[in-house]
Amino acid sequence: MKKILLIIISGFMIFTSCKDESKAPIITFDQAGKGAYVRLVNTNEGVNGFNLSQFSTSAFDFDVEFVDEQQGDLVSTYTIYASYTPSPFSSTPASAEILYLTQDSGTFTESDRGYKGTNVRIPLADIASKLGLSEGDLGGADVFNFRSEIVLQDGSVFQFSNSTSAVNGSAFQGHFNFAVKLSCPLDDDSFIGDYTLTHVSGEYPFGLFTFNGTESSTVNLTKVTGTKRKFVYKWQNGVLGSDSPDVDFVFDIVCTIVVPDDNQGTSIGCGGTITLGSQNGAFGTVDVEDDSSLVIDLNEWVDDGGCGVPVIPIQVRLDKN
Repeated sequence: MKKILLIIISGFMIFTSCKDESKAPIITFDQAGKGAYVRLVNTNEGVNGFNLSQFSTSAFDFDVEFVDEQQGDLVSTYTIYASYTPSPFSSTPASAEILYLTQDSGTFTESDRGYKGTNVRIPLADIASKLGLSEGDLGGADVFNFRSEIVLQDGSVFQFSNSTSAVNGSAFQGHFNFAVKLSCPLDDDSFIGDYTLTHVSGEYPFGLFTFNGTESSTVNLTKVTGTKRKFVYKWQNGVLGSDSPDVDFVFDIVCTIVVPDDNQGTSIGCGGTITLGSQNGAFGTVDVEDDSSLVIDLNEWVDDGGCGVPVIPIQVRLDKN
């Protein structure tokens, strides 16, 4: 019986067979190329991104290894470049890329696996300052983009653009390029429980309010993620009465604004499905330190489900019971 042996050598895979030498290996080290790449070992801090509500102390901290033929000994320098991309609802312009950090081999340490590597800590206040940004320029869902490269002792340069998809994929944990988003994580018990939902403004073509069919109703907020919450409702309850299906409405609390998920189906339509979503450039307000109330701006009839109704902006307010 033939046996296939999988050998891992310095991060590259070689497939060999005990028999049938006439068959070529699937991939060899020579075919893969004697290159090098950055491997993510661990994210120590900031796994959910930078915390904007803790501007002066928040950081993204991670450990990497350098993978080459000699377990990182061929790497001469490790360089990180940075840029800033504002969220779609920010007035702050994007930044040009800057050189953020360069480390040479004299600063590298040896990992538990025996590879040369390093620790990188990127404080939010530091990266913002170096990109010419202040705390007031930043908002939730803004993104800091990082691009890295390694230079070998022979001058060869390796980065995302000249690495294979396998290296850049999850299997090899390639960490040349990465992005860190800004957010304001909520306490697990924040914005949780019963709230009175009141329709503040909007038009209602069938004479029934969007959530549960009445101007005011009670909804229960539950956790989806660290910043997302949802409640269950019946769309314009009364259209189908007791047969109206229960559906989820999901929204993201992004530091100072509330952003509904897009393409949220109501399970009802006129041959299709009526959907809800966010408004273009208009967002409800919230104070993450005070979960007593929040305002949600959204669009109804984003997809009219075949009913012939135009997109209608509405606003609702939630007050904690």
